[in-house]
Amino acid sequence: MVRRAKSVISQVGYGTNEIVIDATVQELLTYRIPKAYISTLKQYIKLATESNWRNDNGSLWPISITNLMKYLAYKSQEVAPHTLRSYLCGLAYCHKLTKQFHWDQTKQHPAVQLLLKNATRKHIHKRITQSQHMTIDMVRLVRSKLDLKQEEHLMFWAIFSVAFYSMARLSELVLEKEQDTASALTLEHIKIEETKEAPGVSILLPRSKCHDPAVPAILCVEPTYDDTCPLQALLSYLLLRRTESYAKDSKLLFCYKDGKPVTRRQFMTTVHDCIPGANIDARSFRSGGATFWKLKGMPDLMIQREGRWSSAAFQRYIRYTVPLRKAIRNKVALQQIVASI
Repeated sequence: MVRRAKSVISQVGYGTNEIVIDATVQELLTYRIPKAYISTLKQYIKLATESNWRNDNGSLWPISITNLMKYLAYKSQEVAPHTLRSYLCGLAYCHKLTKQFHWDQTKQHPAVQLLLKNATRKHIHKRITQSQHMTIDMVRLVRSKLDLKQEEHLMFWAIFSVAFYSMARLSELVLEKEQDTASALTLEHIKIEETKEAPGVSILLPRSKCHDPAVPAILCVEPTYDDTCPLQALLSYLLLRRTESYAKDSKLLFCYKDGKPVTRRQFMTTVHDCIPGANIDARSFRSGGATFWKLKGMPDLMIQREGRWSSAAFQRYIRYTVPLRKAIRNKVALQQIVASI
């Protein structure tokens, strides 16, 4: 999701301290920039200001090769090499917005690339920091703790099950902030598919991470024919949602009875209450769904398509757990037996 910056001071996070920021950077902070990139920009501004990483004319922008290397060297002590490269991409994006197209030469400078190469070479895995993926056992645990006769429980369960089985980004279903309703799902984005083979629901996403105006992004919700069925959960919620007494003045799909939208923080708070002690975050649904469908034998191309990944990055979301490795070995063994007959 993206959001519009309110002010330079509030975005950079300096409170009431008076900070002198370049006019170019000040303008940049008013643009609609992807959340991850605005976070990288804020980090750099804060570090550059505190460490006095300025150009010869006293400005912060554009970032010189020397200052860029200082920043990357500092952050390499805190983050993994692939995260370091994502920071570099974020800064490059911001430079292009300010018409600093020549900054690609700084990004690709041999000294910068050597620093990144050395960071990769010296990196050591210290401990597992990756969040847990959602498992089917966790899904069943959450279902057992809910009373679907309660309206908020039913709404929560619909979001939860759809997020898991459709490998959705949580930001596609709920809002980052209550006021971000411009890109929120509404009842108009829902289409119930009535076919002879199997029923289903299509959810047209107003926006997605890899948004392409020419290619609509659609979540497909299909039945699983068990007690965690996402289609049954969604249809049950839709029956509630379309009653006159439920949020009658709101068109939002996932909202409370008073019409207020569900935020990611509210949703994740309930998730943590249902699964205490688990290292779960918003990405756990996407990785959990991809791992679940891989375990069920869904082809990689289908997982990529259903999860709306634009590259092979989906492979990183599939957690090769013991059950999955065992299933893959059994499948390979079966194929070898069939081929030998």
